[in-house]
Amino acid sequence: MSPHRRESFVLALATGLLGVTFGVFADSALGTMAGVVAGSSLEDPQAWGLDAAFPAAFVVLLVPHIKTRPGQSTAALGALIALVAVPLVPVGLPMLLAALAVGLGWWMQRGDPS
Repeated sequence: MSPHRRESFVLALATGLLGVTFGVFADSALGTMAGVVAGSSLEDPQAWGLDAAFPAAFVVLLVPHIKTRPGQSTAALGALIALVAVPLVPVGLPMLLAALAVGLGWWMQRGDPS
């Protein structure tokens, strides 16, 4: 093994990057296998409402951020924008418009010294 490879490996090991990489790989492989097994047992995926999977993933990503005041304000404004936009714009666009609320959170955090 060349010295550069050895240094890269040791750095990855020391920073935990190697462990995270193996963990992500294992989770991905197990998730894919579970999806193949569970997916083949579904007769009609649309009957399960799988179109809600992406918004659910966004909610999961949102959870750690709503512990702060800027995060709560941003989430509330984003939800309001999406709810107002749903009957007015084409499908998929309300979620993109709701992302505009990030500006409020950024502005609020800028003034927060912590």
